[in-house]
Amino acid sequence: MATIIRNGKAYDSGDATAYINGVEIELTDISYGNEQEKQLNHTLKNKATSWSRGKITPSCTMGIMMHDIAPLEKAAASVGGLLNVKPFDVVIVFANEFNEVVQDTLLLQFQREGREVTGEMGLKLSYEMFAMEVNLNV
Repeated sequence: MATIIRNGKAYDSGDATAYINGVEIELTDISYGNEQEKQLNHTLKNKATSWSRGKITPSCTMGIMMHDIAPLEKAAASVGGLLNVKPFDVVIVFANEFNEVVQDTLLLQFQREGREVTGEMGLKLSYEMFAMEVNLNV
């Protein structure tokens, strides 16, 4: 069980700022991380005799409002759209008045483009990204 620190504040979404190639962008949500393959190794016996680690695969999904993605789409039109934009850096910085700054860096490319039109106000789309690197707390 965690100890409550007097006058301490937990990190929350209001503490996060996102930058794409150094330009601040408003995201509705972002999820990213690394996953590593792991397996049990068997011999002729029924039980595993060892285990192994395999490849590490980064991933990222981010939600962007339509009014924020439209300028990016316009800028990307000269290269054939978002799917053709070269890999770019995304930096997520978490900072509040009581805690240490946490900075994560990602190397991404758009893997999906399009629209999701619902009955809700404020159209947004959750973009599945092609993640090449996810570095946490660097």
